[in-house]
Amino acid sequence: MAARHPVRARRRPDPAAKAAGRAWVETSWLFFLEPLGPSRCRFISRYRTRTSDDLSTRLAYGVAIEPIGFAMDRRMLLGVKERVERGR
Repeated sequence: MAARHPVRARRRPDPAAKAAGRAWVETSWLFFLEPLGPSRCRFISRYRTRTSDDLSTRLAYGVAIEPIGFAMDRRMLLGVKERVERGR
């Protein structure tokens, strides 16, 4: 089977902010193309977030961003699927 193809984007928090106890956010986004055979593959997207313990940051990135990110990610993946299938 062919090699796997990950693409990663990562945002690390400011070390000074983290050390000083200020609010911080660390995010990563992974796109992964997994071969399933000679003419099939699986396209996986994963978005992860870690935050400081302060309530406002946890609410903003947990409660507000997570559902919005899920909806945007799903729509993006469905759009990719549509374009790939249309090109066959």
